[in-house]
Amino acid sequence: MSGSAPRVVVDASIAVKWVLTDSEEAVDEARWLLELHAREQLVLAVPGTFRLEWLNALRSRKLPVPDILSAGHELQQAALEWHEIDESLSFEAVSLAASHGLTVYDAAYLALANRLDAGLVTADRSLARAAGDRLVHAVDLPADPPYPQR
Repeated sequence: MSGSAPRVVVDASIAVKWVLTDSEEAVDEARWLLELHAREQLVLAVPGTFRLEWLNALRSRKLPVPDILSAGHELQQAALEWHEIDESLSFEAVSLAASHGLTVYDAAYLALANRLDAGLVTADRSLARAAGDRLVHAVDLPADPPYPQR
């Protein structure tokens, strides 16, 4: 990835839209993030808990196991920027969870965005409120064309 590409933390509520294109809202915007990442115009960063949370979200939406496994393989090919959940990040996540009424898992995205001084893209309303100025909307990211068509 380019050192000058902006970095955003993306959560599982956005990444689910990369797979479940028929049953989710704002799919084009979510897929645009992935396209910008593939073009190296954007770096998508995620905490280490992301993969399990994302796979669980796909499973909870009744996606068949072979489709979940295939999606997991595609996720690996996307080459997201993975960040370990170390002690400091986990403690910040607990603190943010307590102060904003979030799960610790969701607060980990905000803690990572804080650590990286990066934006956060989420479809989770509670996490979006907690993100405040860190919240980034897909439509505000670099575009040419505005969105890929499905």
